[in-house]
Amino acid sequence: MGPPKTKPTSLNVQGYPAADLDENYLGLCAFNCNYGYYGYCPPSACATSPQPLTTPTVSPFAPPCVQKRYRERQLWWSLQLCL
Repeated sequence: MGPPKTKPTSLNVQGYPAADLDENYLGLCAFNCNYGYYGYCPPSACATSPQPLTTPTVSPFAPPCVQKRYRERQLWWSLQLCL
């Protein structure tokens, strides 16, 4: 496995999710803005000041059919496999 990689130098830049995104981006933005490639904060996903966030009702990692069925309030379908 070899020796561990050296940690990048901290730039002391706090990253936050961009406006209208949710907390799922918090860790990504916090790390990328502070330690990322030349301190790059992608403006489509991150900001350097707190922004108003949304609260998702369905995990963005759920399959699209589950997300659609949840939005249609057919929650019992969410328990079945997506066909």
